[in-house]
Amino acid sequence: CTLWDQEDIDALKAQIATNPALKDNLDKLTADLDKKIREDLTPLAQGGEAPTTEAHRMHAANSSAMADLGIAYVMTGKEEYAEYAKKLLLEYAKAYKNMPHGEGWTEKKYRSAQDGRLTGQFLEDGFWLARAAFGADLIYNLKSWTPEERAQVKDFLEDVASEFYHPVIGDSNYISGTHNRAAICTSATLMAGYATDNEKLVN
Repeated sequence: CTLWDQEDIDALKAQIATNPALKDNLDKLTADLDKKIREDLTPLAQGGEAPTTEAHRMHAANSSAMADLGIAYVMTGKEEYAEYAKKLLLEYAKAYKNMPHGEGWTEKKYRSAQDGRLTGQFLEDGFWLARAAFGADLIYNLKSWTPEERAQVKDFLEDVASEFYHPVIGDSNYISGTHNRAAICTSATLMAGYATDNEKLVN
């Protein structure tokens, strides 16, 4: 219920047999994901040290993988893709609170180009959240989910989104801005809300 609904998925799947380009792209995607799963993408919780550019790139790659794994799952029906996306989401849910902000961060003065915890800035955190939410949405119907695991992912994605609507000065917050960055982060917040049945984020 974010970027694709079931009708979109069914229409795409119906084209696999007659659309060589679609089949070729899907084959390449699944081959790449099979390799990544073998190499293990699981993120490591960052300690108290300042986040690094290398860590930011790893997190960005992992969010892309979550979306790709969700796509592979709904297009092929193979649960190993969904299970790995779920594993990534739960690892992040466990690790996120230990990931530090950038040097000099203070809750009373967000600086959007420096304060993202996953990527270094709010704009990229917005893209991160959108990709992760899309992946979470596509694996929503995986049977192995427990209520506790769903709650963990819901809380985690809300934590990521909260930086965008945290009031910095009075009633002002990042997603109230009239710029493309606010639009991206607002869209990501909405997607996370839909993907995890979180009315707070949707509102």
